[in-house]
Amino acid sequence: MPIYAVANQKGGVGKTATVLSLGAAIQDLEKSVLLVDFDPQASLTSCAGFNPDEAEATVYNALAKKQGDLSAAVFKTEFGCDLIPANIDLAMAEIELVGRTGRERILKGKLDPIAEGYDVTLIDCPPSLGLLTLNALVAADQVIIPCAAQFLALRGLSALWSTIEDVKENVADCDTLTVLGVLATMTDSRTNHSNEAVEQLRKQYGRLVFKAEIPRTVRMADAATSGKPIIQFAPTSPAALAYEDLAKEVLSRGKAHAN
Repeated sequence: MPIYAVANQKGGVGKTATVLSLGAAIQDLEKSVLLVDFDPQASLTSCAGFNPDEAEATVYNALAKKQGDLSAAVFKTEFGCDLIPANIDLAMAEIELVGRTGRERILKGKLDPIAEGYDVTLIDCPPSLGLLTLNALVAADQVIIPCAAQFLALRGLSALWSTIEDVKENVADCDTLTVLGVLATMTDSRTNHSNEAVEQLRKQYGRLVFKAEIPRTVRMADAATSGKPIIQFAPTSPAALAYEDLAKEVLSRGKAHAN
């Protein structure tokens, strides 16, 4: 029953699209999936077909209350996955949790009892290395790192890697936190820049880089607007097929890690 944090402090690299479409693809493999929107921008909530402004029960509600229960914020999506939504209120958690004892473990304490009921849990992290992302890393068993096929995106990975190592070394019971894989996103085989960036990513991180690559496509934005993952909105598109391949890789790697 693994929990994966999908993280990268750089915005616009496909974190939300990956959580949404990977979750839906794993669901299609007859696995139960919980999606957790842990970004105050609430893009995952919107892309899953919910209006963040109308969400009364959110991940923030449970975090803000010491006795809050995340189970009250679990909603069923039209594509089968369960979702814990977010809204802009979550931005206040960065300030409010600072004074709390064990502030980096608050999400873990709330999420663990819920995640036990699912085969896979995916956390959509904010584009930062602040307290919210720290909570997600502590709650997770492993990390999935989407990285756009751009050299500037590659340069930012070292900071995330350092944060993961800090969590392993300095947070109790997190010494087993590992990176499940690095995912090349927004690839474009027609351009030298994209091809060279992917080549550099594979050279630098070797077998950690997933075989699946997510191609750049306007259909992804269209899918987000429709409130559906790409594998339902355009099931025969290259991006949808890539996420189906990724789902199989994630389950295979997760099984190997568990063993």
